[in-house]
Parts: sequence; structure tokens; C-alpha cells
Amino acid sequence: MSTQIKNTLFRFVTMRAPELINDEEVKNNFIQLAESEYTKSHFLLGVLSNPNTARKELLQNLANDFEDQNFKSKKEIDALVGSQFLKFSSWLIANRNSLTKEKLAENVPLSIKALSLNAKIQVWDNLFYQIVTSKSGYLREDLLSILVADNFIEHKDLAMLNELAQARIIIPKTLLENDNKLTPPSKKGVLRSIPVNSKALDKELDLFIANQNILEYHSTVKELNAIKESYQKASHIARENAYKKYEKEVEKIYESANTVEIKYIDKETGIEKTLVEYVDLKIPQFEFTANSEIDFALGIDSLSEQAERTIKNLPLTGNSPTLSQAIAVLEDEITLESQALINQAPTGQTIVNNGGILTPINTNISALGNVFSLVGQNYSGSSPLTLLFNNAPIGADVVGAEYTVTFDNGSSNQGVTFNDTWTNGKLQVTLFTENLNFARMKNFTISGELILSNNTALQIKGRAAMSLVRNLAELTTTRASGNGSFEVIAIIDENNPGQPGTTPALDPIPTYGFRRLGITDYRKVEQEICCYVPGEVSHIENIMAREFKEKTTRRSRKTEDTTTTSNEQETEKLTDTSTTERHEMNQEVASVVAQDTHIGVQAGIHWGGGKAFGGQVNADYAHNTSSETSNSQAVMHAKEITERALDRVVLKVKEERTTKIIEEYSQEDTHGFDNRKGDNHISGVYRWVDKVYKNKVVNYGKRLMYEFMIPEPSSFHNEVTSGKKDAFTEILTKPVDPRTVTDALGLKDTNVVNLNTYKHWAAVYNAEIEAYPDEEITAGESFNILGHPTGSKIADTESNAGNGKIRIPEGYQAYRALGVFNASGDNNLQGNILSLSIGNATNKHTGRFYNYTLSLDSLIQNFGTEVPVSYTLGNHVAGDITASVKCKLTEKAKLQWRQKAFNTIIEAYEAKLAEFEAKLSEAKATGETKAKTNPGFYRQVENMILRKNCIAYMLGHDNMGKNMLLGTNVKDLKVRNDAALDAYTSQVKFLEQAFEWDLMSYYFYPFYWANKEKWAELYNPEEMNDPIFRAFLQSGMARVILTVRPGFEEAVNWFIATGQVWNGGQVPTIDDPLFVSIIKELRQTEGEVEETWESRVPTSLTIIQAGSMGLNVANALPCSSDCDDNLMFDSDGEPILDAEGNPIKSFVKTDVLIGDSTPAV
Repeated sequence: MSTQIKNTLFRFVTMRAPELINDEEVKNNFIQLAESEYTKSHFLLGVLSNPNTARKELLQNLANDFEDQNFKSKKEIDALVGSQFLKFSSWLIANRNSLTKEKLAENVPLSIKALSLNAKIQVWDNLFYQIVTSKSGYLREDLLSILVADNFIEHKDLAMLNELAQARIIIPKTLLENDNKLTPPSKKGVLRSIPVNSKALDKELDLFIANQNILEYHSTVKELNAIKESYQKASHIARENAYKKYEKEVEKIYESANTVEIKYIDKETGIEKTLVEYVDLKIPQFEFTANSEIDFALGIDSLSEQAERTIKNLPLTGNSPTLSQAIAVLEDEITLESQALINQAPTGQTIVNNGGILTPINTNISALGNVFSLVGQNYSGSSPLTLLFNNAPIGADVVGAEYTVTFDNGSSNQGVTFNDTWTNGKLQVTLFTENLNFARMKNFTISGELILSNNTALQIKGRAAMSLVRNLAELTTTRASGNGSFEVIAIIDENNPGQPGTTPALDPIPTYGFRRLGITDYRKVEQEICCYVPGEVSHIENIMAREFKEKTTRRSRKTEDTTTTSNEQETEKLTDTSTTERHEMNQEVASVVAQDTHIGVQAGIHWGGGKAFGGQVNADYAHNTSSETSNSQAVMHAKEITERALDRVVLKVKEERTTKIIEEYSQEDTHGFDNRKGDNHISGVYRWVDKVYKNKVVNYGKRLMYEFMIPEPSSFHNEVTSGKKDAFTEILTKPVDPRTVTDALGLKDTNVVNLNTYKHWAAVYNAEIEAYPDEEITAGESFNILGHPTGSKIADTESNAGNGKIRIPEGYQAYRALGVFNASGDNNLQGNILSLSIGNATNKHTGRFYNYTLSLDSLIQNFGTEVPVSYTLGNHVAGDITASVKCKLTEKAKLQWRQKAFNTIIEAYEAKLAEFEAKLSEAKATGETKAKTNPGFYRQVENMILRKNCIAYMLGHDNMGKNMLLGTNVKDLKVRNDAALDAYTSQVKFLEQAFEWDLMSYYFYPFYWANKEKWAELYNPEEMNDPIFRAFLQSGMARVILTVRPGFEEAVNWFIATGQVWNGGQVPTIDDPLFVSIIKELRQTEGEVEETWESRVPTSLTIIQAGSMGLNVANALPCSSDCDDNLMFDSDGEPILDAEGNPIKSFVKTDVLIGDSTPAV
């Protein structure tokens, strides 16, 4: 075929290590100083003579010593090698890529000779000097050209002109070897012990202690309330017994007292009566002193150890402290500890919305390392020690402990007791469960070992100091707090030491994050049509002698399209007026206005191919108002006027349009076979036509690759976005569900009784809850009693009785009755009684009295709505009663309040959550829109972050981000114009240009390759807009494959080996077989055909085989000369074999082979 039509089927990339070249290839393609001549070089001799001196410092000293011998200008080089040699070297380098024998004959002087050994050594030393000092790039280029020209003249071979002209200089590795390769430079400083940083862990431990204290205080308050109720019952019984005893003593006093009888005549009746008076009668006051409430509580056998310790340590005031005081102090402590929890309360997951990029913010303290915090506190200065460990082995339990506390006075305490638990993913261990007494101490140290269940141990070492802490309740607590560090060591069970020889012989060698990966081959598969060949038989047409055969094929297509449009409109309007008068009419006027508003808006937006853009907005609006007013009035005369409009206009418009399109297409083919004049039968064989393609793999380029392994690639992005606050950044904080919080602030359900918890969540979500009712109230009534309607009457037995009620507020129940009954009498011997009953409690006095005060203080049954009060007074003049009851809030009322408050808080939380989710959805939609309009948006973010990490690996983090500006305001702000600017810009330009950053390939490995402490953070279940960007945020390790831009391979190799930016000109290479092989391989010609093969593809074409026009030529179908062998293949693609089973080497077309013209038998 005259013109080859090539198609590229696909492209692919393969990675491999460079192929090492042999010594002969090194000799022909590279130039190096023989090792036997090292001792003649100033620089190499100095390096070999000082093997223990730091290489950088040594080279600088050698360069200083060589200062007088180095070439200062091109004239000095000319004086050494000659102007003819220098001119030839410049011409050779300029024409090295297009060198021919003819050009060489024209430009190489016949008298030119290679340099002498001394001149060559001097050139090499000057090259070393320029490499170390980088003083003149022009002189360095001339020195490299001279060495290439000298090697070309010395080994001139017409068959290898190009290889010799393009030879590269190899710098001896002895000169560039670094004793502390890849070791960061040490910084000057003073060795000191750096204090352990555990501030974040201290806060977490304080929260744990506060939560633990709240739980203990609640438990103690509950226990003290039960004891208080028992005390009141016991005190009531003791008081009643004491009062009965008192009444008996008073009766004895009356019996033993002297009396005087006084006779008098009643003015009303005229009857003589006798009045008995007691002489020197002294009745003692009733006194009752109850036992101390605190002593009563401490004397209970069932009192818990925790409650007993709390009661003893509480600094209660007064001569007789009560349980109520103790409960009040503990409730103050609960409030104080709750406030500490509230200050550090969880704020929920925070997400930064930066223009549609959603970045979860996670805080962790894993960076603190292996540290622990320590705390212990009590009013008495004796308590356990609680330790909270950061980075302890996850899930391991403490199975054994041995530890020692040494105080500043030299005394020490050893312990083995412990309790352990896991709190928020951290190991919490309590030591000295029997309590450690650290009162009157200043500080102490702690050391020891905690054995874990995973065959490891924590070797702890820390210190703590004592302090006195005064809280809001004016309580002074002795507190021991401190921190320390620990080391995790493996423990080998002495009963099962394991098998010998299982320890690996070699430790893995660190790679420092990046390495040269090898060579990338860019390959493509090209395809071109090679040949058309006959394939399998598709059809056989047989025509007998004297036969005529005709076949007709007809194709027909008909299309009809009809469109009809109709529009009709009618309008009608009425107007009329009438008047009516009615008398004695009851008029009912009702007015109903219905108004209901409905508004609907719908919008959509879409993008099409070719950056097509479209949008649509739909809206519907309906207005209908609902309001009802009804007035009824009766009138004697009413006049009704009705107006009606009748104006009818009929407008009808009808439009009808009909479009009818009929399209017809018809095709008729007739085929005939006429053998009516023939004497023989005819058979026509039709065969499919197959295409033969030639395929070949073409190498169209090579790249040098570097591989970077970057841990937690999104860490920089997360750190920046989490602290970014500007007009384009929105902080979205997901509300915390109170039901999921596990500490004392948790509001799991309505069984939570801590009021501070409800107050906290109400404040967080701005929920309005009702004020909590008083736990205890007092309700009462008073009564006045008269002995006679007109006043008192002496010497008669007056009596009176009555009753009343004390109403109890809803939600309370009475539990204690208090009453005072004051009465005066005539001290008569008969009918004396004072009786007061409140609820089911009664107290009475039946002795004689002139005046008396009866008291009632007793526990009563739980009355819910009202408490009955009744009284009786006999032989009296007058009296008054004050009755009251102590009421406590019922459990039902408490539950109702908690339910109402709980529901209000949860509703407020759900409203905040809905608001958060709406904003999050909006942010996601923004991100999706941005991703659609700019598909590479997230890729740009990933590329920039990964590029920053790769450059930091190569250049060093401390060498990035230098300040090249001077001044702080507009007046003196300027660029730092000095040598540092030139060096920095050279590095920037080189690193940005030397690599194909836009073609970077990267892979994000999952979260489990990061620090275990960050697993929960990286495994973020939040849905992201872009799956690759989500993988970036979750990645624990990233693998980046970066290719070097063509032409920069040698400069990059030199930079990686020396840290020196080679700005232009010939680049020497390192005396390393791998470096040399890479340079040689990258110089190979592109476009190399690596492998070819042919493939056969069936087509829908057919060709007649027997005696037709297309087969009477040498080759009936088009075929390339390279594909002649395809004539030897059958339709199945396999070679055609002869009778002996060998492939046919020649192919002669005859009528016999393809269908002859001889008569059929």
C-alpha cells in the first residue's frame, strides 16, 4: 500500500529499574579521572588524607588553600590549553548533537593534541574548585568542555563520534561522599532535661476526677437523705416518749402542791362556788434535746464507707452540725464540679466550610507522646492516686503492679493495689486503693511498673506536688497533682520463653521518605491495515444449464406527521339592582371571608456538553384568605338593597392548525442469473473478506522517576483550614446529642436527676425550661377559739371544738405536721382538755391550767391535696391555733418537670441539628457545583499539598518559606537584595521546573497506616463531595510518583547527591554505577519499535471467488508487500499445509483452486 494509515490503539506506562551498563560502555560514554591519578589532585589527595574530618568543612578548607591556583579568567585557561584547543572544545559542545565526519574534518585542526597529564590534573582541580565554591558558571562550563574535547581527541573513533562528543563527566564519589548522609544538621545548645508536657492530658484527667466526684457526691446525697428521714422518725419517737414522761412529772407536781380554797358567789346564778388555787406552784418547761444528726448517721451499721469518709472529712460549722448542712455542702460541690465539666463540655464535630471544601476538625493529644497525668485529692490529705496514660497500648488491661512513692523527707510508700479502666480511649489506673497519706508533704516522686495483659509493661516515672485548693463552698482540699512519662517494654514469660532464632537478623533500613524509583517507559500500540484476504465462504449461488434465475429486493419507508392546535375563550358579566323593605325582621348577618395563601417556587440548573449551560425557574401563586365573622342583631325595621350587574359579553376565539407531512422512500434491486444459452451448470462461490492488521509497540519516551512516601498527607491542609477565619470560611459545628454524652453531663433520659445537667443543655441550645420547683415548702392555717359567745365565763365548764383544712399545692405532699395551740383556762379540776390533730398526728393535754401552750411536731402520712386539722378545748376561756405542714416535692412532679425539660431540650437540639444539616447540605451542594464547573478543583488542592511535602523532603523543611522581604510598613517594605535571595530563587526555580508536577501520580493508602491515636479522626464517616478528596482527608500514607522533566535528569541527580543547584551548562554525574546507567539509558533514541504482530479481523464485505473480475489479477485484494505471507493463511487464521503437512511456500492462483470453468459432473 502506498500510504500507511496508522491508528494508536492505546497508551500505557511501564516502570522498571535502569539497566546497568558495562565498563566498556562507561569508557565510551563517560569521562572520569583514573584512581591512580587521585594522589596528584589537590582536592582528592586532601580528602584521602583526612578521612575523619567533616567533608563539607574539609572541602571548604581545601578550596581556600587552592585560592591562588584557580583560574580567575578565561585567559588563564587559554594559557594552559592553548587558544586552538579552547576554540575546538567550544565548537564540539555546540555541535555534539549534529556531528558528522564532514563537519569534523573541517573544524578539527590537524595539529591538535590531547592534554598532558599535569594540564589535565590542573583542569580537574579547577573544576572541583568551581563545584565547591560555585564562583563562576562560565569558567566551570569551559572546564567541562575541555575535558570532553580532550577525551574526544584521545579516543577519536570515527564509528563512535556521537558517543564521544556527548560523553558526560563523572565526579569521583570520594569527593562527594558524606560521613553523615541524610543526617539533619545538629544545632548548638545546652543539654537539659525538658519537662513533660501533659497540659491537655491534665485537663482530661481533671474532667474524669470531676465526673467521678459528681457520681460519688450524688450517691452520698441520696444515702444521707435516706438517713435524714430515718433520723426524723427516730427523733419523733424519742420526743413523744420524752413528752409523756414530762406529763407524768407535771401531774406529780400538781398532786404534791399546796392548795387554797376560795369561795365566791356567781353573779349570774347566785350560787356559791369554790375556787382552788395552787400555792407556790412551779411547772418546769418541757425540754427535749435530740441526738446529733451526724452522730446518728455515723452510728448506722449500713453506712457506706464512701459516705462515712465524706461525712468525717466535711468541714461542717456549728456546735451541732446537721445532715441538711452536709447535704447542702455536697450539693455545692456538685455545682462546682458540674461547672468544671461545663467549661470543658464537648462542642460536637466541627467542620470548616471553605468555599465548598468540607474539612472536619479533629483535636487529639497523641502528639504528647508516652506521658501520664497524676492527681489525688481529699479534705484530709489521704486518697488514692489516679493516673491517666496517653498512648498506652489499646485494649490492654493492667494485671499486676509494683510502685513506690518517695516523699521529699526521704520516707517512702510501696504499693501493689490498683484498679484500671479505659476512659475515652485512654488507660486510667488508680493506685493505692487503700489511700495514700500525703498530708503535710510538699512533693513526691513515683516510679514503678504496671504489667499489662498483652505481655508488655509500662515503666512509669514521674513527680507530683501538693497544694491547698479552696472551692466555692469554702472547703479546703489537699491536692496532689503531677505528671510523668512511661516506656512500653516487652515481657518474655519465663515459663514460655519462645523458640530461639525467631528474631530477624536484619532491621529494616530507613528510606527517609523518598527514593529514586527507576525509569518509566512511555509506550503506545500502533495499528495499520496490512492486507485484505479472502475468508470463509459466505454464500454459494448455483445456476443449472438452460436456467434463468431472477431475484428482486424492494425497500419502502413511509412517514406521516399531523399536528392540530385549538384555542377557545368565553367571558360573561352581569349587572342588576333591587330594593326590599321588611318590618319586625330578625336580621342575621354572617360574613365569611376565606383566605389561604400558597406559594410554590421551583428552580433547576443543568450543564450540557461543550460547556453548554441552561436553567429554568417555575413559580405558582394562589391567594385565599380564611376568616369568619358572625354578628347577630334584631331590628324592628330593616331595609335591604341588592345590586346585581348583568353585562354579558361572549367572546369565542377558536384557532385550529393542521400540519400533515407524508414522506415516502422506495428502493428496488433486481438480480438475475441467465444461463439459458449455456450447456453447463455454473456455481458462484462468495467469500467474506478479512482485514489483516499489523500491530507494533512503540517506545515514544522515557522519564526518570522518584517515589515519595508521605504520612498523613492531609495534616497540613486540616491544620490550615481548621484555624482559618475569614469572610469565605464558615465554621459548622455539629450539635452534641445530650443523650450520647457519657459523663456527668449526659442526659440519656428523664432518669437523670442532676439539675445542673438540665441547666447546662438548656443554656447550650437556648431552650426555655420552667424553673425547678422548690424541693420543700410549708403550708399552714390559723384558728381563733372563744369559750362563750359573749365572752369568757369563770366557774363554768366551757368547751369548744372545730376543724379546718390546709390545702397542699399541686405536686407536693405533706410529710410533717407542726402546730402551736395557745389557750387560757380557769384551772378547774373538771373538763380540762387541749387537743390538736393535724393529719394523722395528735397531741393533747388533760391537766389543769390557767394558760398553756400545746406543741405538735410529728411526721404524718403523705397527704397529697389537703391535710385535715381538728381541735378540742375544754374548760377554757379562749385560744388560738397555728397549724402548718412541711411539704416535699413528689417524685411524680419531679418526673413531670424532668420530662418537660427533657423534651424541650431535645426539641431545641433537633432544631439546631436540622439547622446544621441544612448548612452542611448547602455547603456540599456548593462543593458539588464547584466540582462540576471546575472538575480539577480538588485535584489542584491535592497536588499543591503533595508538592509541598515532596519539596520539603528534597530541600528540607527549614530551608523553605524564607523571608525575602525587609520592613514592616509601606514606607520601608523592600526585597532582600543580597546573595541569600539569589540562592533561594535558584532553588525555587529549579525545583518548580525540574519535575513534571502536573503529571504527578499519587495513591492514598487507608487510615490504618497512620498513628493509631488518629484512627478515629481519619476514619471520618462524613460524606464528601469527591471520593478522591475524601481518600486524601482519610489517608494514613500517600505514595507519590514524580517524573523528572526531560533534560533535567542529570541536574536532578546532581542536586539529590550534592544539594547543589546546577544552573545551566553541562552537568557532571556522580561516580555511581546506577547514576551512570540512568544517564546512558535516558539518552537512547525514542520511537523504537519493540515488538510487532499481526491480527486478522472479519469484515462485512464479500467477494465472488469463481472466475470473477477481482481474482484474475495478481492479487485480487489490496495487500502490503510486508503482508504477502498472509496469502499462506486460511480463513481460520492458521497456515495452509501441503499433503506432507508443511506450510505452503508458494501460492499459484488457478481456476481449479478457486472454482474452475469446467463442466460440472
